[in-house]
Amino acid sequence: MLAQTIDKKLAQTRDYLRLLFTMLGVSRVALATLVAMVVSLFLDWMLEFPQAVRAGVLLIGLVAVGYCVIRFLYRPLEMTLHAEAVAQHIEATHPHLQDGLLTALDFRKDPQGTKSYTSPELIQASLQWAEGAAKDIEPRRVKKAGPVAFLSLGTLLLGLMFAGFFAKNPELWNLYVDRMLLLGDVPWPRHTNIALTPEEDQIVVPRGGSLTVRAVVGDDRIGVLHEFAEIYSEGLKGGKGRVDPMHQEPRGQNSRQTAFNWTFSNINESFSFEVAAGDNWAKPRTVLVKTRPRIEEISTRLFYPLHLAKPSTPEDQPIKLQTIRTVMGTRVQSELLAGGEPNMQLEEVEALLRATLGLTRGSKARGYFASGQIHKDAPMRHALLRLRPDGGRELHLLGAVVRPVEASGLAALRTAADSGAAAVKEDESRYAMAPDDFQSLAEVCGLDANAVLGWDAADSKKISLAFDVRAPTVFYFRLTSNDKFSNVDPVEFTIQAQPDREPKVRMIKPGRKAIASIVGVLPVEFTASDDFGLRTAALVLKLNRNGVTTPLDSLDFPIVEETDSYEGNVVLKLETYGLEIGDRIGYWAEATDFYDGIDHVGRSHQFQIHILSDDDILRNIQGRLNRILEELKALIEQEKKIGAEIASAKLDQTLEETHRRRLLLVQTDQRRVGDNLGKISEEFAMILAELENNQVGDENDRALYRDAAGITGKLATIDIPTVLDDVQLVRKAEAWTSEVSQAFNRMTPRVADVIFELEELVSRLKRWDQVTELSRILSKIMEEEKLIQEGIEDSRKND
Repeated sequence: MLAQTIDKKLAQTRDYLRLLFTMLGVSRVALATLVAMVVSLFLDWMLEFPQAVRAGVLLIGLVAVGYCVIRFLYRPLEMTLHAEAVAQHIEATHPHLQDGLLTALDFRKDPQGTKSYTSPELIQASLQWAEGAAKDIEPRRVKKAGPVAFLSLGTLLLGLMFAGFFAKNPELWNLYVDRMLLLGDVPWPRHTNIALTPEEDQIVVPRGGSLTVRAVVGDDRIGVLHEFAEIYSEGLKGGKGRVDPMHQEPRGQNSRQTAFNWTFSNINESFSFEVAAGDNWAKPRTVLVKTRPRIEEISTRLFYPLHLAKPSTPEDQPIKLQTIRTVMGTRVQSELLAGGEPNMQLEEVEALLRATLGLTRGSKARGYFASGQIHKDAPMRHALLRLRPDGGRELHLLGAVVRPVEASGLAALRTAADSGAAAVKEDESRYAMAPDDFQSLAEVCGLDANAVLGWDAADSKKISLAFDVRAPTVFYFRLTSNDKFSNVDPVEFTIQAQPDREPKVRMIKPGRKAIASIVGVLPVEFTASDDFGLRTAALVLKLNRNGVTTPLDSLDFPIVEETDSYEGNVVLKLETYGLEIGDRIGYWAEATDFYDGIDHVGRSHQFQIHILSDDDILRNIQGRLNRILEELKALIEQEKKIGAEIASAKLDQTLEETHRRRLLLVQTDQRRVGDNLGKISEEFAMILAELENNQVGDENDRALYRDAAGITGKLATIDIPTVLDDVQLVRKAEAWTSEVSQAFNRMTPRVADVIFELEELVSRLKRWDQVTELSRILSKIMEEEKLIQEGIEDSRKND
């Protein structure tokens, strides 16, 4: 009876505990399973794991659930609950048993007390007491079922909610099963739709360029309009960050789409970005940076026209300048080496030649092409010839374009005004043109219609261009790589073309109307220059006697070496030409270049040599001397005023602004005096040369003009510049110092010396003029007396 009561209570308690352990383990396993499903669902929905990642997440979830099954379900149920263990749980929650249950269980093993010192009577009493106490054992008191029930109920409710969510959205359950359990590639549905431009996963941009990303965001839910989107860039300027939209472009008030734009400027390194809006995000894009094609090296050779007799540019010494000056008709041959990415290939090459038409008032050339003629009706500034390696060519006139339509000819010339509007109606703006018309139009525009563009098939980075210079031309290359990038701001090469003009010849000496005697000599100097080389130079003389002009002489100056400039000089001995008093000799210099045309002869201005008697030469010199005397007198008065201004400034001993302005006027007047004295000195030197060359006058006359030239030259180059230096020193001084005072002390006597020397020179020239006039009168009286005497003798002979 005892064993049955105790065993029954123990069995009830054991079953109750196993039930609780089972409920607790099942709840924990179910909760772990639900958590694993929710976490994997959320992560996959947010991040859209690839198949490999989803397989890893599934494996982790299965391992976690398996661990929970073993830890919370299998192990607790596998464990054997012995009677002693159950008794311990019972006694822990039934204090009135006071270890009696465990003692009874122990005595049951030895009811006679053979293994202990306890008497059988005591053992029997303990068993009876335990039997009575066991009747009050309540299994539910051993372990409370509330927490277990709460956990089980919560897990059940969570499972029902999860099942209800999937029951309402069976497509999501199917997607979850397909993606997370069956590892399929079915995408998760999104309410927000994002369309990106550019669409490529890998976007290639040129280095230093910009990229505009456009996202059109829509939603399939009614009334939902997304007003914000984010773009995340990684690898751009280090790290990851949000770029706010530059501007948004809603697509209509009732539209369910909004457009966003982001711009990345001056891109010099590769990066990636992604766009997120609403519950969706676009697939990440990668931006790769590549270098644009560029002109690595360019060399040019010039092949000159044959008539210039000028060698072409050496092949091993090409021209590397961007501005080239040459003559029209020169053949220009340029070779280009393109650079860029190591593996870059050029996909397209264009050579563009541009010429500026003759501009009219307002920098606008007006004209349009029709029937092979240029008319003055529509505005037009530039003509551009575009060449391609395949032989294609287009001719552009401002907004007009002439392009080949078929092999038989050209068509579609459209005339446009500056504003871009058509100048004439559409049906009147097209003209059928033959190739000859295209050729003539190109020539009118100053372009070589036969220009050739070459592209090395073996090496696509080598390009050549050859054309004949017809007018000032600008040419450049447009290179397009296999990445569709073109060189920006292409380097322009300018051809400063000029026609082979006739040489320029200038007469240096005498360079004016000259006088000479029959036996005189005349030094002649001239210069000749040409833009592309001189061939010959000559001095031509023609005689005019009594109104009849006849050739007199032509002196050739051989040019031994090729040169662009030449200086010729010769002394003409007039006595060799048998001249008479009153003759006039016209003279000029001329030069020719290497051009074969008849108009390529350059001539200087024509001057005259008047042949006079000695008396007439002296009379001419005397007239010039009278003009010089008047000029010298005026200069003396001017110098006296300058001296008075300097003296006045010295007395004031101040450097105020008014005094500085007065000194500036002094400086200007003194410089003018010096310039005039320099011209007078040159005039004295010319008179001296005429006296010596024509053997006129005596040594005293020559000495007078030699001294006059020396005195005026010294005053112009030494004395007056010294005064100017002192005036400049005083004007720039900030205060009256000893140096300023010394400058004033130097200026006053120097000005006085200039005045004194000029007065002495004027007095000397006046005396010479008076003596010369008296001599001329006496000579005239003697001539008259001689004529009278000759008349008397003739009368005597007649009588």
